[in-house]
Amino acid sequence: RDRLRIELAHAGAPVANAELLTGPFTALPRPAPFTADPASRHFPEPRELLPHAPPMRLLAAIREWTPRGLRGTGLVPAACALATGGAAPALAAVEAAAQAAAAWEALMRRQEGGDASPRIGYLVGLRDVTLCRASLPAECEFTVAAELEEVSLPLTRYRIEAALDGTTVAKGSIATYLAGPAP
Repeated sequence: RDRLRIELAHAGAPVANAELLTGPFTALPRPAPFTADPASRHFPEPRELLPHAPPMRLLAAIREWTPRGLRGTGLVPAACALATGGAAPALAAVEAAAQAAAAWEALMRRQEGGDASPRIGYLVGLRDVTLCRASLPAECEFTVAAELEEVSLPLTRYRIEAALDGTTVAKGSIATYLAGPAP
């Protein structure tokens, strides 16, 4: 396996790092479906819940929501900066899952009677993320899911999964940092 290690430092102090392992890409079984609350079938559009504007809004629709997670439809627009030659790196599925997590947080705030408007948040960590293919076709819908694992505000950790045509594209855990309201 090839490895690519990335380290980010500021004033000589490490700020962030990552290690990417490449190939071979192996299909994993399709993730188990969420059990959605039957009362939660009407959802706001992602544009109402996320600060992302097209073409960087990768969460196209919300399909299921529970108090523990969200399942939706992802799509990488051809005009997205991540897409070249009709495809985007499979890592775009991780961003779509992070947007699903942000939408889930907004829906939870709404259920609790709080402000469900878009908030600024950051994807600050990836753990045990497996990319099962090199790329995703642009303009092609895929399934994306985020399920709550742990909360220690302002940090939250989610288990994420993305699948295209029933085959896993990406899975693992992400950590997000909720900063505040969108400008």
